[in-house]
Formats: sequence, structure tokens, C-alpha cells
Amino acid sequence: MDVTDEQLIEETLTGNTNAFGELVKRHQGVVVGLAFHFVGNMQDAQDIGQEVFIKAYQNLSQLKQPAKFSAWLRRMTENTCKTWLRLNQKKRQTLSLEETEVDASTKQPDEALVAKELSETVQKAISELSVPNRLAVTLK
Repeated sequence: MDVTDEQLIEETLTGNTNAFGELVKRHQGVVVGLAFHFVGNMQDAQDIGQEVFIKAYQNLSQLKQPAKFSAWLRRMTENTCKTWLRLNQKKRQTLSLEETEVDASTKQPDEALVAKELSETVQKAISELSVPNRLAVTLK
């Protein structure tokens, strides 16, 4: 028998933290994918995802319609991303040299350059897609 999100929310509110863990498993792909869509960096997207789930856990009792959990979570993700972008705008514009260096022990310089160029090409192609298509690609 499949347990619904509503049932897992009810269990979480009664103190079953494992139930919330199941909610995280179910929705983390969408949350991190949506965050990646906004911020364009997987590590930052994962950090934002973790922050979103902490906020969701802390505010779960305020959710009036448990059937709309996924929409509530998506809205929370969007708002967290917008806040993150606003707070990190200056940092993103002025990356220091240390943050952009490549670890020489993992790749040869030419391999690192090819990987970087490929990554930039893919990111540029994704950014040129329409918003619905870009969202579909980043969520996938």
C-alpha cells in the first residue's frame, strides 16, 4: 500500500521523523532541480534544497492543506532561491581567482579546459531555451 504525502505529513506532525525523511526522498529531485534552474550551480542548488527541507520541517504545522504539499514546497524553493540570488549577487559577480582555479591533480590542463568549455557550451545552450523547456531540462 502506497502512503500518501498527506499521511506522511500527519505522521511527521505526530513526531515520526522517518516519515519526513520519506517526504524528502520523494521530493528532493524536484526541489534541487528547481533550485538548479534558478542558480545554475549544482552544489548551491543542493545547499538550497537542504535549506528548503529544514524550513519545510520547521513550518510543516502551518501547512493548512496537506494535499498541496508539493506546491507549497515548490513555492518555498522559489522564494529561497530568490533570496539566495539577492544575497549572493555580488559574490557571483566577483569570483576570486582561488575559486576558479582547477585542481591540477585531478585533470591535465587541456582536459580541464575541454571540460570547462563543454560545461559552458551546455549551460549556454540551456540558457537559450524557452523558460518551460529550460525548466524541463534542468529538472530532468
